[in-house]
Amino acid sequence: MTAKRRAWLIVALGICVTLVLGMACRGPTPTEKVKPEVKPTETAQPTEQEGKGVVVPAHYGGAVGEVLRERYDSFEQDTGIEVNDVIMVTGEELSKMSAMQSTGRWQWDLVSMEPFYIAKPEFENAWADIDYSLWDEADLEAMPEEHRQEDRVRNSLDALRFCWNPDEFEEGPEGWVDFYDTERFPGKRAVTDFANYLLEGALLADGVAPEDLYPLDYDRALAKLSTIADDLVFFVGGPPGVEMLVNGEVSLVFTWSPAIFRAIDAGANITWGLGQCPAYGGFEVIPKNSPNPENAQKLMAYLNRADVVWKYIVATGGSPTNADAFQYIEDETALSRMVTTSENISGIYYPDYGWYAETDPDTGLSNEEVAREKLEEWKLTH
Repeated sequence: MTAKRRAWLIVALGICVTLVLGMACRGPTPTEKVKPEVKPTETAQPTEQEGKGVVVPAHYGGAVGEVLRERYDSFEQDTGIEVNDVIMVTGEELSKMSAMQSTGRWQWDLVSMEPFYIAKPEFENAWADIDYSLWDEADLEAMPEEHRQEDRVRNSLDALRFCWNPDEFEEGPEGWVDFYDTERFPGKRAVTDFANYLLEGALLADGVAPEDLYPLDYDRALAKLSTIADDLVFFVGGPPGVEMLVNGEVSLVFTWSPAIFRAIDAGANITWGLGQCPAYGGFEVIPKNSPNPENAQKLMAYLNRADVVWKYIVATGGSPTNADAFQYIEDETALSRMVTTSENISGIYYPDYGWYAETDPDTGLSNEEVAREKLEEWKLTH
């Protein structure tokens, strides 16, 4: 090797050594992560709000959803549990829940459902038992057992009602017998086209007690309905019947409460009454295969506290099933409309939605579907 070549090799070797030493001494570049030294006995300690998990309730959104979101926010602050609520699409919720139930993979932890849906055969044994040990004792005592059942809870209730023009009738019907009395209350009657309630009303008008309604005697109900067929006007939903009353087209109306109160609050000269009126209200349930069952139980208990649920009740126009919630409600107009007050509770009854969900194995039809068919057939001849 020549002296010149040997000199170049010595220079190159010096450069490499310098670079290696520089890399070792300069510290990490901005893009490199520094791994802290952790002793074998050390573990990361979570903060107070970390590690609490999530819960996924499902509801129908809208104004009710906004009120619920406020309750969820306060629950998050109190517990550190994140609430990722989901809005159900009306008309699609049943098929989605059926799919989750059939696969055993629920995406929701807590669901608000109509009684008709909950009682469907496909959801038999679908709901987890409610852990009432998480509830305040006062809330348990203040809520009757028909509203806090083994696997479902109903915290709000309402009812369909009769309404009329007080200039036409100083006192309106106090029940279905009066509603069918065309001499005392002459004129057309508009009724919401809901077969279950109309057939029940006909039987009540014919003297059947609420506790003896089921199974429905269709022939008896339709025979009684025929006695006022010429005075009946059917409509779908709630507002159309109230509009007919305001316009003087009918004398009495049987319809959903929200339509009545919206008209009254807008200045309509109508009033309302209760008497053997069917109550309605959804239940909250926790699927057995929910992804976050423990947090769902905690949220269920929280939402049904008297000091929490009353705001939801007032905002949505319902009536609390937790009697202790009344102490927080100061709006006298709202209180006068609530069906669970001591003044109004005697004017309602509880339909057997479980019976309506029962399905005939031979025809595949539920009792609800049969009731609808019977009423539609009757209409064709009246």
